[in-house]
Formats: sequence, C-alpha cells, structure tokens
Amino acid sequence: MMRTILCCLAGITLAMGAVAQKSDSLKHASSIQQGSERAETIIRLAGDRETSLEEAAKLIAELRNEVKDLQAPLLEVRVLNMSGHIEFEGGNYEGSLHYYHQALRIAQKKDITEQKIKCLANLSGAFNALDNADSAIYFSQAELLLLREQGDRQAIMQAEHYLGSLYSQYSRLYEAEQHYFTALDLAKSLKDSSEMGNIYSNISVIFNRQGDQKEAIAYMDRAIQLIRKFGDPVDLIAILVNSGISFRSFGNLARAEACYLEGISLIDKVDRVDHRPRYAAYLYMNYSRVLLDKGAWKKAHSAAIIGLENANIISLGAPQGMANAYLAAAMLHLGRLDSALLLGQLALTFVQNPELVSQRKDVTEILADIHTARGEYKEALQYEVRYAALLDSLNRMERDEQLTELQVKFRTKEKEQELLNLRHQTEQRNALVVQLIALAIIALLVAMLIASFFYLRGKKNSELLQKSQEVDRLKSRFFANISHELRTPLTLILTPAEVMMAQASGRDKEQLSLIQRNALRLLKLINQMLDLSKAEAGKLELKTYLGDVVPLLSGITYSFESQAEKKQIQLTFEAGDTPLELYFDGDKLEHILTNLLANALKFTPAAGQVHVRVFKTTFSKKEMACLEVVDTGIGISPEQQARIFDRFFQADNADTRAYEGAGIGLALVKELVDLHHGRIEVRSTPGKGTTFRVLLPLGRAHLMDQEIRQVAPDRLYDVPDITEFTASAPEGQQENLPLVLVVEDHPEVRQYLVSHLTPFYEVKMAENGQEGLDMARALIPDLIISDLMMPVMDGLELTRSLKTDAATDHIPVILLTARADEADKLKGLEYHADEYLTKPFNPKELLFRIQNMILLRRNMQARFKQFLTLQPQEIAVNSMEQVFLEKMKNAIEENIGDEHFDVVQLASAMGLSRSQLFRKMKALTDQSPQLFIRTYRLERAMQLLKQRAATVTEIAYQVGFNSPTYFSKAFSDHFGQVPTAVLKGDG
Repeated sequence: MMRTILCCLAGITLAMGAVAQKSDSLKHASSIQQGSERAETIIRLAGDRETSLEEAAKLIAELRNEVKDLQAPLLEVRVLNMSGHIEFEGGNYEGSLHYYHQALRIAQKKDITEQKIKCLANLSGAFNALDNADSAIYFSQAELLLLREQGDRQAIMQAEHYLGSLYSQYSRLYEAEQHYFTALDLAKSLKDSSEMGNIYSNISVIFNRQGDQKEAIAYMDRAIQLIRKFGDPVDLIAILVNSGISFRSFGNLARAEACYLEGISLIDKVDRVDHRPRYAAYLYMNYSRVLLDKGAWKKAHSAAIIGLENANIISLGAPQGMANAYLAAAMLHLGRLDSALLLGQLALTFVQNPELVSQRKDVTEILADIHTARGEYKEALQYEVRYAALLDSLNRMERDEQLTELQVKFRTKEKEQELLNLRHQTEQRNALVVQLIALAIIALLVAMLIASFFYLRGKKNSELLQKSQEVDRLKSRFFANISHELRTPLTLILTPAEVMMAQASGRDKEQLSLIQRNALRLLKLINQMLDLSKAEAGKLELKTYLGDVVPLLSGITYSFESQAEKKQIQLTFEAGDTPLELYFDGDKLEHILTNLLANALKFTPAAGQVHVRVFKTTFSKKEMACLEVVDTGIGISPEQQARIFDRFFQADNADTRAYEGAGIGLALVKELVDLHHGRIEVRSTPGKGTTFRVLLPLGRAHLMDQEIRQVAPDRLYDVPDITEFTASAPEGQQENLPLVLVVEDHPEVRQYLVSHLTPFYEVKMAENGQEGLDMARALIPDLIISDLMMPVMDGLELTRSLKTDAATDHIPVILLTARADEADKLKGLEYHADEYLTKPFNPKELLFRIQNMILLRRNMQARFKQFLTLQPQEIAVNSMEQVFLEKMKNAIEENIGDEHFDVVQLASAMGLSRSQLFRKMKALTDQSPQLFIRTYRLERAMQLLKQRAATVTEIAYQVGFNSPTYFSKAFSDHFGQVPTAVLKGDG
C-alpha cells in the first residue's frame, strides 16, 4: 500500500515537471559537455610534473566549485581525489582524508567500483602517513576485497604487497609474511621481475627481524639482482636502504656502507624532483648510523646533517627524529656536549608516536650516554631506566607476535567476512531507503502529536532529569580525569623506587619500602576508581570462561591466612567435594572476593572468625552459585546497609571511624557482580557480624556471545595487566622463559602463586625450605619466591643457605610473609633477602617486583660481560659475584697454556659440578663456560700480540691452542682481523 502511494505521488510530480525539465535539459546538455572537457584539461594540467603544488591547488580549488553543477559523479570523484593528492603531497594528511572520504561516499553512492578501489587505497595511504595502523590496514583490506571480486591479478598482487608492507611497518610480522608470499606467487605467475625484486627485498626484512640471517641475505641478494636488471632507480634505492639496515644488523658494516653509497649515487636519477628529499633523508640518515658504528664521527656528523636537511623539507617525523639523534651522537664523540644534549632532546619530540618504540629506545640510549658524559648521573639513570623499559616493550611485542600466529588466519577471515556483511547491509539499506523515508515522515508526524500532548506535563521532569544526569556525568568525568592524572606521577615514583631499593640497604631501604607500599596502595585505589567509572559508563567488558570456581576462591582465601593469623582471627574455607562449574571472569571475581575478605578482616576484632562458603543454591527458580563471606565483626546498622554499595559512602560513627577507608571497594564489588548478571546481598547485626552473599547464575543463557571467550585462557581468569606499572612480560620466547622456584608449604597458596606466574615464567614448586634448597642447587633458577614460616626449614634459613653457597648466592629471593616487623626485616637483610612482600599480596605487585629483579639481573649480565676484556677492576659489581669471577679468572690464568684445560677441570677448580657451573655462568654473564674460556684465551692473545711478546705461533701455544691455523681462524672470527695484522701494528 505504501509503495503504491509513493509511486502515485512520484508520477504526479514527474508529470507536472516534465515539460519544464525537457527544455532545461536540452539547454544544459551542451554546457555539461563543454564543462567536462574543460575539467579534463584542468586535471591533466594540475597533474603535470611541471606544475607546482601551489598552482595545482589553485586550479583544482576552482574546478571543485564548477564540477558540482556538471552532473558527472565520476568526474567529481576524480577531482576530489586530486584535491586529496595535493594536500597529501603538501604534508597535510588530515586535509587529504577529508577529500578522500568525500570521494568514497560519492563512489559508493553511484557504485563506481574502479573509483571505490582508488579511494580505499588513498585512505589507507593517508592513515598510514598519520601512523594510524588500524585504519590504514582496514581500508587496505577493503580495497583488496574489491579487487578480488574484480579479478585483476596485477592489481591484486600490488594490493597484497602493500598490505604486507603495512603489517611489517607495524611489527605484525606473521601477517606481513603471508601477504608478501601471496604477492610473490602472483608476481611469478605474471612474470613481473621488477615487482618480484621489491617483494624479495621486503621478505628479506621480515627474515632479518625474525633473526634468520641466512634467509634474509639470500632474499636480499635476489632482490638487488632483479632490481638492478629490471627496476628503476626509485625501486633500487628502496631496496638498498632495506639491505643496508639488514647488513648493519648482521654486523657487516662494509656491505651496509656500500649499499647506502650506491643509493646516494642514484638520487639524481629519480624522475620526480620533489621526491628526491624523501630518499635522500632515509639514505643519509641510515648512512650516518653506520658511520657512528665505525667510529667515523666527522663523517657521521656530515651525513646526519644532510639527512636532517632533507627530512625537514618534507616534514618526515621519524627520520627527522633519528637524524637529530645521530647528529647528537656524533657531537657527543666530537666533544660538543651542549649541542648534543639539545639535539637529543629535540630528537625525542619526533618519536613520541606509540608505534615508534624502537626509534624511541635508540634516542633514549643516546641521551643516557650524553648525560653520562656530562657527569649528570641522575639524569643518565632516568634515561637508562626508560631505555630498559622500552627494550622490554620491544621484546614483548616480538613475543606477542609469535603467540598470536595461530590465531591470525581465523582473525583475517573473520574481518573479511565482516567487510562482506557490511557491503551486503549497505546494499539492503539502499534498496529500502525510499520506504524508510516515508515511514520516517509518518513517524515524525505521530511523534509531534504525542510530544505536543505530553510537553507541558513532562517539561519540568525532563529538566530535572537532565540536570541530574549532567551532574553525574561531571562527577564521573572528574574522578576519571583526576585518576588518570595521578597514575602517571605514581608510575614515575614506583619505577625509580624499585630500582633504588635494589641498591639500597638499612634505613634507606626502609624509607624506600614505605614509599613503595603507600604508592602501590594509592595506585590500587586509583585503579578501583577507574574500574568503577568504566563500569558505570558501560565500558568494563566481561570475558568469561567455563571452569571450576572452587580452586580460584580457595587460593584467594588462603592467601589471607597469614594476615588472619597476625590478627588472631580464625579464617576458614568451605566447599563441596564436587566441582562447581560456571562461566566467570576470573580477574573480576578475584577483585570481588579480595575486597570482601579485606573488609571482613579489617572490621573483625582479635579472636573473631571469618568464614568463606561456596555452594549451589536456588534463587527465583534459577540455579545459582553462591559465595558467602561471614564475619563476627562490628556489624553495620540497618539504615546504613541500604547505602553500603554507594560510591564514597562510609558508616559515620565512632566505632567504624577507626577503620576508615575510601568507600570505593564495595561500590566496585557491586558493579562487578552486576556485570556477571548476578546479585549481592548484605545481612548484618551491629556487634555480632556481617554476611555478604554473592549469587552468580549457572549456565550461559544469561550471557551474550561477546561475553564468552572463544579461546581458552592459560588459566581460568585473566592475566593481570602489569603494563599498568610500565612493566612487561619477561624477555624471551615461550619455550625459554625465566625459571621461578616457588617454596610454599600451603598447597592452595602454592597453586594460587603458580597460576599467576605460569603465563609469564616457567615455574617449579617445593613444599618446604629443605626441598626448595635442594631444587635450587639442582636447577639454579632465575628467582625464588619463598614463604617465611615453613616446616623442616623456614624461609630465613633457606635464604641464608642460598646466599652462602657459591652456586646459588646470585639468585634473587622474595620472602612472602605477614611478619613484616622491624626485627624480621633486619633478620632478612642479614641473610641477604632481596625483597619482602606482605600477605595477602597483590598479584600485580608481585609480577612487577619479579619483572624488575630479572631486568636488573640481565642488566648486570651485560656489565659482567665486560669482565672478558681482562679489566675487571673497572666494574663496580656485587662483592660475592666479583669474588666468584675473580676466582674463575685466576683458575683459567693458571692453566691458560694447558690445551687440555676444559669446563670439567674449571668446574672442579671452582668446587661446583659441571651443570652447576654452566647455570651459574649463564645467570651471571649469559655465556657458557666453554665460550668464557675460549674468549679469555683470545683476549690474552690480543694482549701478547700488542706487546709483541712473541711470534703468532708461539703466542698460540702460550694461550692453549694446539693448532696455529685454528688459532688464526678463531682470532679473526672474534676480533675481525688476523693476528699478524695486530703484531705488525696495523690493527
């Protein structure tokens, strides 16, 4: 019926205007044809290479106004795209997006497929220039999808290649590799040698970043060979830049320098003069880095200046930053420290984009060196800490890339399906647009009638509601903003405090510990405020997984056992013998129980009881899981129970004022329970105690699909986001994680610790101190976490035994205890315990402390490697480790001429087994004993050669080599020059 009415109306309208339109159309046709021809001429003129950017902008600006009247959508799209190109070439990437989006809307509306493809490619390039990775990849995928529908294999190949380059640029190496090899197969089938060369070059970069030097060089050589034969200078320059970066990373500075010099010689052959600064910037900037590595400071200074001048011409952010950084490094070595500092600080401003982690790391390292040279050790330390954090961030990114490889194919197909669905929905929406407009008009008329009827009666209530909502929004925004502002300075307090604690002792360590505890307490409060704001704004996501909830709740409960014992409170946990399975978000459920238990222990006096129960029940005819926390504390009055879950509410009486808090915890608990689609109840009698009851529904009918995990997690609840503390998961691959030994007699707490650590570390367990000591001597772990009070051997005795054993004295020890008084701390310090953590501990704080200890240990490894230069007296290290290394050096020195002296004899001299020596050496220097002995012999040989103490053959035998030929090869591999060159003074 509605369609009939609309058709009739349209017919009447057309009939009335037919005569007038016919004459107008005839008059307008010739003007449209003339206008189109003029527009084509202007477009060609604007795109001519001889036309300047300013002239082209003026021509296209005038044409944009004219083309709207020509009724030629294809022409209008081309003009808008040309406008975007002009803005892009001028460096105004935001402006180019504006025109590209307009062009895409017209191309989609008129269904001009060829122009849609071009618009999507243009949008991807503009977003990439703005370092917006997600948008750049999205539009590139959309372009590729349309090209596959068209079947143009040449265009598909180029789109696959470009998408691979995008993924590579944003460190998504697995996805980059897939698209590159797809593009390579197409290039081979099309026999496109030039494109094959470019793809080979990019594949080489991927293998280089994955550490596969052999494959990287093979693909790189193929690329250079093909492009020299079939490509143009622009392609060859791009490949030479990539090749130079790869050769430098392999340590082959000569080949890297040759690549950059060849590229520099090709700059004048680039057809587009306005493109030459881009290639010059990258070539000279990278060339200066190679010259710095070679120690050619003046040449590096000159190359960096040329690179910077060219980068400034076209405002290339990252190259501007790195050229300034390398110029600063050159000035540092030339003694111009003030200029070096200014340039280094300027460089840092260009690399603040979150995607430029590697560049920010290099600039930070250079600034640390500059401050050290200026004698500003405090500032140097700050940059060293930032450098270490950025290095860990890069390692984490590489590890995350490998962890997600198995999920990428599924995710890519899923995104493609989303694009197809979106396209289908758009077509359906266009088909129904006429009906929707008609329905909207009728609905609007009805709504106006209803609105006018209720207007007077509802006006006052509407105003009041609007004011109330605005006040709520202002309050939420204020608390969220102030919380975000506080997190940054708190993080900057926590990280230096952690570093300083590792070096402090006595009174200083106590004061730093006080700072750290209170900063973490404030950070926890801020995180609760942010979580509460997210929950109220509907931004807190629920990610559940089906599992047995009892082990998690049991572990959390017993982690409070030491605190309960300290207050003389009886803490118990009760659950049935059968598993209680439900869909739950472990991280959020942990927040719920931790908050309830902390409150119960806080408000329960000595000799009281706190009881936790988990069981099935029925509520409103539905099966539910019930979690009860019952205490015999001071209780809550009936009038206050109604407001106990309000934000910032506190019972205002003399009894509870002694237990003052922030009033955030229970409000967050309520939001988290609601997020689980559950309910929380409180029953309390003043003076007798309180019961909190949390009901969570069983089954999955109450959950939406996005609230259920598609992939099983490593454990039944979320891994804590330790990036909140600027820490990260440990460096290394999943199969080679740092080893952590957990020594804890309580099985639930032990399992609770292991479940938190397993996603990040390899974990071993021991039930008492003696078992832990035996395992530590056998395994030589990277770190030990021990309870203080245990049977057979307690944590203090375990620490003393570890720190007095040469095989284990280097291992960091964290003691978990509720006994954190002065006497216990002093005893722990006497036995060289590294950290105290009071139960119940915050899992995020524990992960943060472990992360920093392992980071400090690895930094120390790097410092110990300087020991191999035979100048250990220049290194300030821990005395026990210094003694160990000195003893080992003396043992090698005494037997340096014995060609049969090996690892077994060295271990015997050190009083250790071969395996213990190996693990001890790996922990201290990240080198094997065999490599240490060989390096020591070669370093001694270098000393003797420089002193001209004997011939090469005689020196080879003196340092324990039985073959002068093998000695020459080993010496050349280690130092990069033959022994005879050193003896003649050429080295």
